[in-house]
Amino acid sequence: MPDIRSTGTFELNQTINPALSNPDPAYASFSFNRPRPTQLYRTGPTATGRLIVTRFDTVARIVAGTFEFTAERANAPTVRISEGRFDLKFN
Repeated sequence: MPDIRSTGTFELNQTINPALSNPDPAYASFSFNRPRPTQLYRTGPTATGRLIVTRFDTVARIVAGTFEFTAERANAPTVRISEGRFDLKFN
């Protein structure tokens, strides 16, 4: 995610490409590690999602919220991730 500085809803819909001008695109990824090889699914312009930051505490340095997204990979059905939750400490 780009630099988050407050609560709010953030769309996960950007393409991951180091050659683009945005070095930190808003996207989500999901991987299956078995069976091998690892299968990586990502969001982008055609498979989107959202991250909802419900707490951004600059004193305790905690960011928390929920997420949901649809992710895709070439020649495979999409994967739907729902009811995700996170609580993280930040620097």
